[in-house]
Amino acid sequence: MPLAVRLLVTATGGGTEEWVADAFVFAVGVGAMQRIVAASAPLAASPFFAAFSNLATTDVAAVRLWLDRRLRPATPSNVLVRFDPGVGSTLFHLSELQDEYSSDPSTSVVEADFYHAASLLPLSDEELVAKVVEQMLPVVDPGATRPRVMDQSVLRFRGAVSLFSPGCAAYMPTVQTPYNGIFMAGDWVRQGPGTHAAKGLCQEKAYVTGLQAGNQAAEAVGLRSNAVVLPGEADETHIAAGREAVGRLRAAAGRLGVNLGRLPGLPSGPLGGFTLMR
Repeated sequence: MPLAVRLLVTATGGGTEEWVADAFVFAVGVGAMQRIVAASAPLAASPFFAAFSNLATTDVAAVRLWLDRRLRPATPSNVLVRFDPGVGSTLFHLSELQDEYSSDPSTSVVEADFYHAASLLPLSDEELVAKVVEQMLPVVDPGATRPRVMDQSVLRFRGAVSLFSPGCAAYMPTVQTPYNGIFMAGDWVRQGPGTHAAKGLCQEKAYVTGLQAGNQAAEAVGLRSNAVVLPGEADETHIAAGREAVGRLRAAAGRLGVNLGRLPGLPSGPLGGFTLMR
């Protein structure tokens, strides 16, 4: 059984609280973790935690709209680009994805998340809403009459999203850390080949690594791990064929003494995720 983890919290007013636990999970994003390390002398003195400062983040805006009519997108989850230079976005039809919004078949609730969105954050709420209604909705449901916005929520977050780049895997942690009783969870946790299929998806990966961290924490203190991590679906036929072809090419090149394992200048390890690439 690991030694107890001692957590000393300093409040804004200067007071302190001490928490002692058998296991501790850091389930926060890159930016939050960097601020925690910067505020803690013991963590900042650890090369493992100090390395997190080499990881990058980017800005995000989230626009949720309640519409007066039902949309019929081909898929409830959509990835969209080319609206604004350098900005990526996802559009979710929440009326199909979340039970709380599915009861009224005559209306729709959608959410658009904009990534690498520094250029959009200065825009007004109305301008961001217009981007969704005028540019994005016609793409996912071309035949729909323009809906009326009954309610809206517009949020902006600076440095809230992981920004992956070549070489960043060297600074990303795994779920299990070098320290007894301390575990990590989040979309920026490093996962290599053969790990769960969620490694390229930020929200799914954060959820999966949270379950994995909880299981490992339970096992570390002698408890049974109860969280079940469902496997991802098998690769589509063309993806599986491409993966097999690349594997055979690398094997053949290896027999000839040629290394096709990585591009020049890139690290040998996996990048760990592709939420956003720089």
